[in-house]
Amino acid sequence: MGKNNMKENLSPFEYSIYQNAIIKKVILFVYHWLSLWRDNPYRTQKSNETELTSDLVTYLSKNARNDGQNFLFNHEEPQPDGYTIDFAAFPVGEEDDYTKKITVFECKRLPAPSPDRTNEYVIGKLGGIQRFKLEKHGASHEIVGMVGYIQSSTIKDNLGKINDCITRVVRKPQVFEQIPLKNCKMPRILRDL
Repeated sequence: MGKNNMKENLSPFEYSIYQNAIIKKVILFVYHWLSLWRDNPYRTQKSNETELTSDLVTYLSKNARNDGQNFLFNHEEPQPDGYTIDFAAFPVGEEDDYTKKITVFECKRLPAPSPDRTNEYVIGKLGGIQRFKLEKHGASHEIVGMVGYIQSSTIKDNLGKINDCITRVVRKPQVFEQIPLKNCKMPRILRDL
């Protein structure tokens, strides 16, 4: 019995568990390799988000192939309405539909490259979390990821600024009119990485 036949014989509940297990596997894979990529002595130092992400995606895909994983990564994946997500994970294998994304990731530099973009991890025209909440990114996915490229300061300092921004948005949504917060629950960012 092929992989797809097995998947087709699963109940919707079982299939949901199966999908979530694959998504979790991808996210844990990215989490594991992210610090190894950051600390890789052969990695050329870049500061531009697009170049960083391109390099990261190449590194992740190389290691996914070497590890015999059933997924690979692609950089700059189109989303509805002309948006582009920074990278996506795709299944690989004879019977897998390579066009269906497993999950997607948005990346941001921390801190933002200029003072007028301080909150862009969360909100604004380039706001990472906001794009997910407005379904400009990852609309067809229940579980998505974000990567923060810490370029100065510490994880703790950057995380504090992100959580402060989320708190301000939740407390004074009228200040951030571009976010329809009526049905929107802004997440707390993980405190420990």
